[in-house]
Amino acid sequence: MNMNIDEGAEKMDVDQSPAVNRSIVGGVKEVTTDRYVAPTYPAFPAKGLGYLEWEYTMKRSAQEIFPGLLLGPYGCATRSKLGEMKAAGITHVVVARQVLERNLIRANHPEHFSYLIVEFADCATENIIPHFQTVNSFLDDCLTNGGKVLVHCCAGNSRSAALVLAYIMSKFGVTFNEALALVISKRYTIHLNEGFVSQLKEYEPIYRALHAVSLPLPGEGFTRQAMKRQLDAD
Repeated sequence: MNMNIDEGAEKMDVDQSPAVNRSIVGGVKEVTTDRYVAPTYPAFPAKGLGYLEWEYTMKRSAQEIFPGLLLGPYGCATRSKLGEMKAAGITHVVVARQVLERNLIRANHPEHFSYLIVEFADCATENIIPHFQTVNSFLDDCLTNGGKVLVHCCAGNSRSAALVLAYIMSKFGVTFNEALALVISKRYTIHLNEGFVSQLKEYEPIYRALHAVSLPLPGEGFTRQAMKRQLDAD
């Protein structure tokens, strides 16, 4: 970040460090960051079943993509499945549906699980990127507190899979293709429309930029946004 307020003004009271240069320009403090800090990510989960081990009937159940996160169809979360959901240790549920499906795909057990409902159609022209941050935060909250989350849509193959893929990309710092290989190795039936695929590929530089902006610089105990607020206060 380089804020030049008055390039013709005399600079004074310069305090420089390898990571951040500070100076007073025309009475306004200027900050130039000289070093980029790469984000760090958790270890990427191992792949699961080989394709030859997948059985067709498995599409009706949910698969654990990595510890604590399950992906499956709505059939895993109906009223009759409460006992199975509790036995599996599920604490949170993400429901992906469109508005027209409200009477068909429901949050059936709000007294037992924390729900997040995300509404969008399984359509190539649907804009899904704006949903990613909300879903990512919900999943992070669940997993960091020791919970277990089921992410489902109707069939568990497109909308819910897209949300899981976006989360995996952001959490582990991987590409769309790497995330896809992991999810397919656990749930072979996933099939995203072309629009979702394109948006997930577009999401990679977006999440990387968001992570970079929020990182503290070496020797600094606050984020770049916090640093700006501190300088503004000075």
